[in-house]
Amino acid sequence: MSWGDALKGAATGAGLGGVFGPGGWMIGAAAGTLVGGRSDIKQALDAANKAPDNKATSICTDCEPKGPDPDCDSEKPPPLQKFEKDINGYTAEELNSAAITVFGEMSPNLTCERIKDEARAIASTIFNRRSAILTARLACNAAMAAVTPLQKAFDSLKQQSTRVSKADWPELKKKYDGAAATLSAAQRAQTAACGDKMAAESYLSVADHDKAPSLTSIVSAKSSGGGSQYVGYAKGLGDFQSYPDKNPDNNQRNCKRWTIAKKAVAALATGQTPDPYVEFRANRGGERSLKAGETRICGNDFSKGNM
Repeated sequence: MSWGDALKGAATGAGLGGVFGPGGWMIGAAAGTLVGGRSDIKQALDAANKAPDNKATSICTDCEPKGPDPDCDSEKPPPLQKFEKDINGYTAEELNSAAITVFGEMSPNLTCERIKDEARAIASTIFNRRSAILTARLACNAAMAAVTPLQKAFDSLKQQSTRVSKADWPELKKKYDGAAATLSAAQRAQTAACGDKMAAESYLSVADHDKAPSLTSIVSAKSSGGGSQYVGYAKGLGDFQSYPDKNPDNNQRNCKRWTIAKKAVAALATGQTPDPYVEFRANRGGERSLKAGETRICGNDFSKGNM
């Protein structure tokens, strides 16, 4: 049973009313990784997709100018085109941050047949982390809102208990005990939900915990140890800025890789459903042992967060 359903049932049993937040999902955390709390990560992400947000959920058909892919095999390397327009509320700046991160995190070579899938999976972790943060914040806010009317009802009954007659005390005690149990359940739910919010916000730098999450704040986030959560962000910036170089093969390869990375980000920004991943690890050319629940795509191993 979800915490929302538990609160509804408890309040009904105690004869109390109130406004209850969305139930059926929570986000838990262990070692900085989002995992299923009272349900799995997929339900949490589904809830986030339905949550109020400034990002549109409909497919955008004319956000980017249509045209052919750059001729990466040409003798003169074409420029790497960044996003120039916002898409569905995502700014061009944050879309470029995401694309540069995918560019830096994806396999350096094009020999893997699933490199487009790899780019999409990396991009999905960025969008899913943002959704997970929004979901956890909604859960915390809903849990806090649920406590307020229950606290007022309990306080009212507590005041009545000081002046109730002996004959009316048994009936009032039933209401009082029910209200106390309901309030206690709501307070536990608030503690759990807001704890999960703090855990979800571990995907942001501490300075961004009180800000709306953007794709840029996700990919530039620092871990608790001070390292980058996406090392590919800095690498992608370096590769982008060093293009083109004197090696034609490098230029052709990076031109194609950038095109793949940018398309992966654009697809998710225009409303396509992300792959269900929030974590990934470089597999060191396949030498890393694949763990249960992980999916290997080219040079990275992906998981839904229950590693």
